[in-house]
Formats: sequence, C-alpha cells, structure tokens
Amino acid sequence: MADAKMIEPPVSSTENHDEIKLGPPPFDVEDADVVLRSSDHVDFRVYKLILSLASPFFKTLFTIPQPRSEGAGTAGVLADRMDDVPVVPISETAPTLDAVLRLVYPIEDAVLDTLTHIRPVLAAAIKYELEEATIVLAGRLLALSAGGSTPIGVFATLCHHRLGEEARVAAKYCLREPFADLLNQMTLPDIYLTSAAPSYLRLLQYHSRCSQILGKITPGELFTAARHWLPDCRACGAMFTISPPGQIGLLPVEIRYRPKFWHLFNQNLIERLKIRPCGDKVMDLELLVLSLAVRCPNCPVDASQRILTYRESVKVVIDEKVSSVELDLGF
Repeated sequence: MADAKMIEPPVSSTENHDEIKLGPPPFDVEDADVVLRSSDHVDFRVYKLILSLASPFFKTLFTIPQPRSEGAGTAGVLADRMDDVPVVPISETAPTLDAVLRLVYPIEDAVLDTLTHIRPVLAAAIKYELEEATIVLAGRLLALSAGGSTPIGVFATLCHHRLGEEARVAAKYCLREPFADLLNQMTLPDIYLTSAAPSYLRLLQYHSRCSQILGKITPGELFTAARHWLPDCRACGAMFTISPPGQIGLLPVEIRYRPKFWHLFNQNLIERLKIRPCGDKVMDLELLVLSLAVRCPNCPVDASQRILTYRESVKVVIDEKVSSVELDLGF
C-alpha cells in the first residue's frame, strides 16, 4: 500500500494565499466546514463533526465563539477564512497532518512503517488528544520492535510521551539486545533518547537484573520444567534423575538419559540468556541447528520434533522469570 500522494493545484484567494495548495482527497471537499492549514501551506478541508467526535481538543476549539473576519487583523483562532470557511493554522507538515486525519476518517490509513514516519504522527495525535489514533500508533511502534526494528528508539519514543504500559512492553523487546549495545546507544544524538534518559538508565538496570536471574538457571531446572518432552538415548545420553514436583531429594525418582544434543542445546541457551535475557532467544534457529548437528544415530526418530515442543515449554519458563522483574520507568 503506497502513501497518499499530495495533490497540489494552487488555491485562489484574495488574502495572500497564492502559495496555498489543496490537500489530497478526501480532504479537498467543497462542502467542508473547516480548513486545517499545515505549516507548509496545504489546506485540508474537513468536517468539524468528525474531528469533534475523535478529539476533545477540536471539540473544545470548535465550541469557542469566534468573531467573523471582516478584514486583516481580526482576532480569534478561526478568524482567517477561505471561501467563507474558517481556517485553523496547524504547526504540523502536510504529510503528518494527512497521516493523522487518515487515522481519524473512516478511510485507508497512510503507510507508517518506520520509526521516522511514526514519530511526528504520534506526537500530533497526542497533542490533539486523539486517543484511538494514539493507541493505533503505539501499537505500530511495538510491531516494529517485535519485528526486530529499532527497539531502543521505540522504547525512547514511548517514554518521551509517557506511554508507560506500551513502554514496558518495548522494554522486553530491548532485552534481545546485549547490554553493551544498549549502553552504546546512549551516545547517539537522538532527542527522544535525551528526553527519556532517566527511563533509559532504568532500562539498563532492568536488563542487568534479568540477566542475573536467567544466569542462575541450571540445565536441570530446564529439564525438570519440560521433562515430558525429553527423549532418552542410552547410546549418547548421560543418566540423570528427576524428582517429582515438590519431592526433590525424596524417592521415588525418575531416571532419564539426556541425549548429547539436548544437553548442548541447554548449555548454549543458558550462555545466550546471560547476554540477551529474554525467552525469544530460545527460538533462535541457529541454536537449534547447532544442537541437532551432534545428534547420534541412536537418538529417537522423533527427537527433532520433541525439541521443538520443548523450546516452547522452556520459553514459558523464561518469560515467567523475566515477568517477575519489575521495571520502574520513573513516571
């Protein structure tokens, strides 16, 4: 889906509006009852009712009595008029205003798929008290992080706007990054990082605490958590015992033969969790391939399928441990 294209025919006017251009459809309708003029001189002809329903800001603005313009110098936010329709000057650029209005109107949204695209639109949505648009845009930021794109920038942006619930979700995506990388990001010339500096320091502490907790996990703890999926191999496996839940150290115990590839998977996983303390690391394809490469010919034929299920169970265990660590954002 492509971004909406700006339509740029000049709009005639008797009041120094030679450079004013008209916005793209559907923001060019003749029967609009208000004009939003962007900072780069593009007029968006819109309906007060739609804006009022979506925004307390605009609802209040439109209910304030405004004098009718009879000439230059008339006071009032809506004093300027275009074709007898009040004009509201907006500090945002036309692309930003277009994207905001598309989130308000029942039409196709603009394509907003990068941090650079979303940041000014989110700022405008919050400024004009567009609650639903703000929720949508925060969700798109988190989708960027979930996909591995700019998790630190997303976290800083959400903290800058004091969107605490979403910022905590973004913080978990930042756990995918090594601590050293997070530390190095602090030197970047990013106004959002500067604004969110206190919260960012707390993110570093959060990352450190999660690493410490996951660094204490033992292979035996992982085996116990998902032992139903553990295959046995007497040829390459090392014997170990598992006590029933709540009966550690007591008889009876379960005797198992842990395959070599399974043991390697857990060892490598624990080392990676110390650097990137999050459950998503369990699902790394590279980790799985390296482990299966040492599988012996006598390992059960369904061993590969079993370890896929095992990964899901272990991810739950790790996510629960990470969720037990609180993050104070400072706001």
